[in-house]
Amino acid sequence: ADAADAAVVDVAVVDAAVVDAAVDAAAPVEGESAEVKKPARGRPRDPNAPPKPKNAFQRVTGEARTRLKEEKPELATDLKAMAMALKDAWDAVPQEKKDQLQKEYEEEMEVWRPKWAAYIQTPGYKKFFEVKQDWMDIKQKKILIKRHVKGKIEVGKKLRIKAKFVHEFAADPTQNYELAANQQGEVIAVGVGEEKNATVNWDGLGEKTFLKKYFGKVQDPEIPKRPKSGYMIFAGDVREACQIEADADGTGLAGVGKKVAEKWAVLSETKKAEYGMMAGKMKEEFDKEFSVYRKTEKFKEFENKKVN
Repeated sequence: ADAADAAVVDVAVVDAAVVDAAVDAAAPVEGESAEVKKPARGRPRDPNAPPKPKNAFQRVTGEARTRLKEEKPELATDLKAMAMALKDAWDAVPQEKKDQLQKEYEEEMEVWRPKWAAYIQTPGYKKFFEVKQDWMDIKQKKILIKRHVKGKIEVGKKLRIKAKFVHEFAADPTQNYELAANQQGEVIAVGVGEEKNATVNWDGLGEKTFLKKYFGKVQDPEIPKRPKSGYMIFAGDVREACQIEADADGTGLAGVGKKVAEKWAVLSETKKAEYGMMAGKMKEEFDKEFSVYRKTEKFKEFENKKVN
C-alpha cells in the first residue's frame, strides 16, 4: 500500500511544467484506418478525422511563422517576440484580403461540417474519443495536483521555493535577491501595493517584497517534495554552464536540454552510479516523509478531490 501511495504522490508533487506539443500524425494509407496512438506528450491527434479548415487569422499567421523562422531564427526561442511579429503580420494584411480569406473559410466549413458529422458516427472516432478522454482526465488531475502542491499566499502560511532563482525588480535591480531551492519563508503581508505583491520573511534573508509574478514558484512545505532522479540531480549541477553555452550559440531553452543530455551521455558509468546513489538516498527520505504526510487531513482531502 505504501508503494502505491508513494507512486500517487510521486506524480502529485512533480513540478508540472507540461507544455502541449503539436504532434503531427502520419496520414493513413488509402483504404486503411490509421491506428489512433496516444502521443508521448501533448494532445492526442486523430489521423482519420477530416482536416478542419483554417480561418483567416490561422492562414496568415501560419505562413508568416514559417517565413519568420527562416528570416529571424532567434524568434523560434522568444515566444513573446514571435507573438508580436505574428500580430504585425496580421495587421499588415489589407482588410479586403482578410474578408476574402474569411469568405473562403466559411465556404470550406460548409463542406467540412457534413464530413465531420458523418465521421463522428464511425468506430474510428469512438476509439479516438476514448483516447482523448483519458488524456483530458489525466490533464485535469495534473491541474488539481499542481494546485494542491502550490504554496498559498496567505498571511501566516509557510512557503517553500521549488527551484533556485533570482527574484528581480526591473525598476530597481538593487533590490534583487536570490532564493535557493527548498528555501522556506512565512507570508507576513498580502495585497501589498497596486500590484498586490506580498511580504515574506525568508529564512536567512529576513523580510522581503515578493512580487506577484513569482507566486507560482512556491510550494506548500508540508507536502513532501518529489525526489529527483540521478539524471535530474546531474542536470542541476551542469544547467548553469549549459545555459551559458546555449545563450552563446543562440539555441535557447531547447539548447540547454540538449546540452545536458549530451554531457550525460559521455559521463562515465561510475559517475552515473554516484548520481543514482544520491537519488536513492533522496527517495528513502521522501518515503519516510510521505509515510507521515499520508496520514494527515490535508492528504485525505486531496485524495477525495482527486477521486471526485
